Amino acid sequence: MMLQGTAEDTLLTRWYDSTAVYNIGLFKTVLDSADINPEYALTLNESITPDNHAEENEKAVNAIYLATWALDTFDLSPEQYDILYTIANEVPLTGGIGVYAARVMLGLHIDDDYESIGSRMANPDKTNQSAAVADNKIKLMPNPARDELRIMSDELRIKNIEVCDVLNNVVLVEGAEAIEKNIKINVSNFAKGVYFVKVFGDKGIAIKKFVKE
Repeated sequence: MMLQGTAEDTLLTRWYDSTAVYNIGLFKTVLDSADINPEYALTLNESITPDNHAEENEKAVNAIYLATWALDTFDLSPEQYDILYTIANEVPLTGGIGVYAARVMLGLHIDDDYESIGSRMANPDKTNQSAAVADNKIKLMPNPARDELRIMSDELRIKNIEVCDVLNNVVLVEGAEAIEKNIKINVSNFAKGVYFVKVFGDKGIAIKKFVKE
């Protein structure tokens, strides 16, 4: 930001624009074309050969974005969700900007623990386990749901929940009458699509996807 409008800024801009044949420029072209011609952007994205793990993440997130959000289709397949969720839980310093993009698409807020960054960089494929501390400790039934959704846990005591759509708009906030291990919510008035339940419990926050049919 301090270089904006200076001679150095001009040099950097020229260098950035000259990288069109390299991945940094190709990814820029993908993003620039996303809204205008997503089909072309998707083809260009597929042609990129990543040079590192961060670029692998960026390519993967771009592919999902171009196949869904760019076409105003916000329903993610289970496979697409799993890919984004894995990337979103990575360390941004090693996972690249794709980590932030994945978090935005899933509506996740993750506080990165940079005090332990050294150990996590030593194993960049390991996801941030504290980000979704109890994700595997809750169950949503039925899923897909039509009228009623039951949130259950054998290990996490539920304090309250939020339900968000794919744009991270909160559509429901509900607290448990007491600290409970299961809670039921009415989803009959929800529009069809993908939603995310954020469960706030005694051992952290869990986030789980469900489909309203």
